[in-house]
This record gives sequence, structure tokens and C-alpha cells, in this order.
Amino acid sequence: MKKIAYVTDVRFLDDEIAKRGGLEMTIDNVGFAISKIALTMLGGSYGKRVLIDVGPGSNGADARATALQLERRGVKVVLKELKDRSSSDVDGVDLYVDGVLGVGVNRDYLPRLLPDDLPVLAIDVPSGLDADRGIVHGGCQRADVTATIGALKPGLMQNQGPEFSGEIELVLSDIYKNTLATSLIEDSDVLEYLPASSLADHKWCHSVFTLAGSESMMGAAELSTLASYRIASGIVHLYYPLATPVKQGVDLALSPEIVRVGLESLWAEPVIDAAKRFRAIVIGPGLGRSLQISNLVRRLLAHSNVPAVVDADGIFALGEPARLERLARGRSAPIVITPHEGEFNSFFEPIGLAVQAKEDRIDVARRAALASASIVLLKGSPTVVATPSGVVYVVTSGSSRLAVAGTGDVLSGVIGGLFARGVEPALAAALGAHIHGRASSYLGGYSIRASELIDACSSWLSTLDKRWHAGPESI
Repeated sequence: MKKIAYVTDVRFLDDEIAKRGGLEMTIDNVGFAISKIALTMLGGSYGKRVLIDVGPGSNGADARATALQLERRGVKVVLKELKDRSSSDVDGVDLYVDGVLGVGVNRDYLPRLLPDDLPVLAIDVPSGLDADRGIVHGGCQRADVTATIGALKPGLMQNQGPEFSGEIELVLSDIYKNTLATSLIEDSDVLEYLPASSLADHKWCHSVFTLAGSESMMGAAELSTLASYRIASGIVHLYYPLATPVKQGVDLALSPEIVRVGLESLWAEPVIDAAKRFRAIVIGPGLGRSLQISNLVRRLLAHSNVPAVVDADGIFALGEPARLERLARGRSAPIVITPHEGEFNSFFEPIGLAVQAKEDRIDVARRAALASASIVLLKGSPTVVATPSGVVYVVTSGSSRLAVAGTGDVLSGVIGGLFARGVEPALAAALGAHIHGRASSYLGGYSIRASELIDACSSWLSTLDKRWHAGPESI
């Protein structure tokens, strides 16, 4: 995982380094690290010319240190402060380095006019970009590469940040130690936290109970249950409400591996008893909305103590954050809810929380998790997984390719499958979202269908580690 730091974190760290007397050495180290990135972008140092705009604060100090390191390697460097810069500065330049504002933007910024083909390297954060929220103040210096220092900044990953930041390179990642509560999920985290199977495993070791589907929405139930099964659950049972008793004989077109039980009655006790055997619970995809279903969902959550992921109609059944909080505090295992922005706003707006344009979605997810005592997975760009304790995971592997019907149902099933594999629930939600996003890219092509994601999740996982390749063990 890569750590993510807010502006307050950066300033606190700067103060701590200054108190220890290590500020000059840190700036030198920053300059050296950024100069290496600059040399890579230049393709060497011989005959190269670099223009660096410097600001008055720590970002300017980092820029000056970068200039010194480049000059030592034979690069011709021109340093300019804002008051001295002119349009002729860019003549004959091979690289432009933006060292003006960094995280310190507090006013509208007017970026330089640069040739379209001139590469741009930003130090820490492109000047003009809000490092926390990812919004532009007046204008922003668009970068090809952003060399961010110590930790990623939330503004690089949300709102307008990705548009202006280009490729992000993290330098000096060890200076924050383990003091930050927000992290970016990476491929390596899947390898680290997804456990291998044991020779002693049997199907009930990784079992998933799913309450989903309705007369006209069985496709959602199929997508969710198959995703749980393919993410290496040993057995998946689907319980779904029947509209009338005569519907029992209808062919649901579900895969034969899924055990399905139609509920003639929505009386909760038999469902609660059945769920007790399982290692994970998934609730909601295509379930429908009625008072009886809401009562069933609430009672199932209240009387089960394995990790539960609640999506779509399951979130609607919870009614309000206060009820979710009471349910969550009464359980020994967490509840994960997985709303998209519309569902999030509908559920949390009564307590003053909503995802709004140009606002910090990482922070709003964190506050929602605290208010509901539950793990909140806010779908979108980026996807955010927040816990009541304040730990937050950010997932950027997804893309607009996931904006098709049914992909959310697949995600709920993937998370349920990871629960059943024994992954800690908040990590399961974050890793599930990361796998889900990677699978969408793994498929390739112009567009995707949600059903294609199911096998793609398993296929992408299989590319990560030979442990998951089929084949005989060596003797």
C-alpha cells in the first residue's frame, strides 16, 4: 500500500522534521530523487536544458535542490521566480519543472503557457491543484509526471486531480513511517493479504449465504452468487423470495453450482437458522423493496455474526444510518455497505452527508463510516473504503468501463467471497474493489458486460502468482 497524506499531515511532518534538525537533509534527498525522474524524462543529461519555476515556500526549496542536483550532472538549468518569468524562458528548453506552489495553493493560479510538446514535471502537486480535494484554483499547470513527496495526496486521485497530474511517481515514501490512516491499494496487497488454500479445507470452510433476487431481478442474484463462487468460495447458497408458491418450479437459469432456495414466506427465523452455517453473508442485489423484505434484512443482520456485505436493495432495507449503527454495534462482525453515489446520498443526506461535485469524497466516506459504525465502500472515481476507526483505503484500479448494469452485483459477490476466504472485512472490501477494477481492464475491448467480469476476476488473480495456476505439485 502507498500512504496518502492530507495537507495537515504534510505540515505536521515538516514541523517534526524541522524540530529534529533534519529539514536540510530531507530537502537534499528530495532534490536528488526528483532529479533522477527528470533525467529519465530527459533521456540523459548531455546538452539538455531545463526550466524550473520556483515558489517562495518548501516547494520552491525542493525545486532549488532539484536544480542543484541536475547542474551537478551537467544539465543547463534556468531558475525563475514568478515575478521574473517571461514567455521567452521556454525557448530551447527540453523539460519544464513546476516547483511553484505544491500543497500550498491558497489563491487562484495562472500557469505558464508552454509548447504542447514540452514535457512537464510537477513537484509534489501541480501548481493550482488543491492537494486535498483535487479541484483547480483559477488555473493549473498540467503535468506529464508528478513527483509527489513522502506520500500520495488525495487531490491527485479525485475530482480534477487525475486530469492534471499525469503519471504519479512517489519519492521518499519512508518519511511518514506508519502514521497515516489512509492508503492506496496496489496489486501487491492482493498477494499479501489473500490467503492460500489449506489441504484441510472443505467447501464449508469458505461458504457464502446470499439473500438476493426477486421475480424480475434474478440476474442480479446470479451475478452476485457466481462472483462469490468464482472468487474461491467453496459453496454458495442463494435464498430468494418467491412472488407466489407456483413460481417454485420456474427455471431460474442459474448455474448448477449455486444452491438455491425459494422463500414462500419472508418469515425471518428459518432464514436466520440457515445462515448460521456460513462464513459470510451477502444481502441485497435485486432483492426488491417491501416492508416484509426490510424486516427480513434487519433481523438477519441482527441475529447473525459473520461479516455481511449489504448492497442495493439491502441498503434501502436498512432505512437510515441510525438503524444501521444500532445493528452494527450489536454484532461481533462488521457490516459493509456498498453504495454508489446516488444510494449514498439517499441514505446519508438526512444526517447531512452527501457526495457533491468538487468535494472530498474520501472525507465524506470516512464520516459516513463513523456515523453508521459500519464499513462504507463508496463506489466511484476513486472508490473509497472507510472504517469507523478512521482507517481508509482508496482504490483507483476501476474505470468508466464499470459503469454498466450489474457490475455492482458482481462486486458484492467478490467481497462476500473474500470474506469467506478469511480476509479481514475492510481489506476484503478494498481488495475486492481493486480486483474488480483490474478485471475490467484485463478484459480489454471496447466495452464489457457485467457477466464477463466474473471469470475475469479469477483470470486476473491467476496472473499474479504461480500458486493459483493449475498443475501438479512437484515431488
